[in-house]
Amino acid sequence: MKTDITSVMPDHTLQEVARLLIENTISGVPVVDDSGQVVGVVSEKDVFQAIFPTYHDYYVRPDIWTQYDWNDADERLKAIRVRDVMSRKVFVVEENEPVLKVGALMMAHHIHRVPVVRDGKLVGIVTRKDIYRTLLRKALGQETLLH
Repeated sequence: MKTDITSVMPDHTLQEVARLLIENTISGVPVVDDSGQVVGVVSEKDVFQAIFPTYHDYYVRPDIWTQYDWNDADERLKAIRVRDVMSRKVFVVEENEPVLKVGALMMAHHIHRVPVVRDGKLVGIVTRKDIYRTLLRKALGQETLLH
């Protein structure tokens, strides 16, 4: 679990999210309300889907990518709020949850990150990459599983 967490609020813009993702080399962040409760997750995929043409757009108009106004993307990022694109169905776990159970949750629900809470408040995040590395280190005899 990482405890140095980057999070955003529902009223942040996608421009702010995109900057955070790039600056912190991460692919998504939890969305929290004023009290620190997790209310969603926003990922780079959500940002991308909000500002670029969809597969359906391409299917209807194959030339859309050549006609796309790339200079306008920044304006779209400024105009769209996190609350409009975030995933609201969020799975959270308590900080003492076993590693394999968190990994199984990720696999079963096709998610890449799970916020970790204590008394309902965000205290950390576990990513699929964290799980894989922990399990591979254990398999190689380099680390013990704590849970």
